[in-house]
Amino acid sequence: MGTMAMSVDYDWRDAAWAERTGLYARVAETPAELDALVSALAGEARRGQPGAVKEMKPVFWRGTEEWDTLLYQRAATSGSLILTEPARAALAAMAKA
Repeated sequence: MGTMAMSVDYDWRDAAWAERTGLYARVAETPAELDALVSALAGEARRGQPGAVKEMKPVFWRGTEEWDTLLYQRAATSGSLILTEPARAALAAMAKA
């Protein structure tokens, strides 16, 4: 439900929520901690087996063959929804705030 919940309600969600639901793998508290996490991840990636990663990628992406079409369709739907009068009124109200 994680990321889908962001589409159906207006609750504010913080980084901890995103981490718990799997949207983020890790959350850093400071820029220095983020730098350390990125460096550690890069080090792990360098030690990995390129052949294994190459073989795993098709498995990870299986079921996404229609994404090119699906993303355009969903963008068109979003675009048409933002042009409705209620959406325009909500945007105007936010711009005034």
